Amino acid sequence: MKKSLHLLVLSVSVILFSYLNVNAQTKTVTVNQVFKNKRLANGKPLIPDASIDKAAFSKQYTTNKALWDKAFDYLSKTKLDTMAPGKYPIAGDSVYAVVIAGPTKTPEQAKWESHLKYIDFQCVLQNAEIMQTAPMSTATITNPYDAKTDNINYNATEEASHLVTPGNILLFFPGSVHRAGLKATGYDTDRRVVIKIMVSQ
Repeated sequence: MKKSLHLLVLSVSVILFSYLNVNAQTKTVTVNQVFKNKRLANGKPLIPDASIDKAAFSKQYTTNKALWDKAFDYLSKTKLDTMAPGKYPIAGDSVYAVVIAGPTKTPEQAKWESHLKYIDFQCVLQNAEIMQTAPMSTATITNPYDAKTDNINYNATEEASHLVTPGNILLFFPGSVHRAGLKATGYDTDRRVVIKIMVSQ
C-alpha cells in the first residue's frame, strides 16, 4: 500500500512538473507589455515600432529575459547622448552597444544586411533617420556571411520604409533584410545606438 502511494505521489509530481515546464516555455509576452514604462536615461520613452515581429520578440524575450533586461537597464542608466561613437560591452559578447554618430547616408551608400547570431535593437537618440526592410525573396547576396561582423550583405528591393525619431525602436531578427542610417528630410546627421543581443535558439 505504501509503495503504491509513493508511486502515485511520484507520478503526480512528474506530471505537474512537466505541465509547469511546458507552460513556462509557451508563455507569451507582448511587445507593449515589455516596453511599458521603459525609458532612455534622458527620460525619453522607448516606443516600439508597429512593424516589430511580435512572435519572434515573444520567443526571444521569454527564452532569454535576463539579456533583454540588461539591455533595457543599460539604456535607462547610460547617457548615450554624449558618448563617443564606438562599441561598449553590456554583458560580455552576449549583449553590447554600438553608438553611431555622423552623416546619414543615401540609399546608394547604405548596405542591405542581415545577421545570424545577433538581434539588432535599433534606437535613434538625436535627429532622425530612415530605416528600411526588404523581403528575403528579393535579396541577392553580394557578400557572404562574415562571422567576425555577423553580416551578410545583399542587393534587395525595399518593402517598407520607417522614419525613426528619438526613442523609436526597430528590432531586426536573424533573416530580416534591412538597412539603417539613411537620410531623413531635414536631417543630414543623427545619432543612434544599436544594442546587439545574442539570439536564443
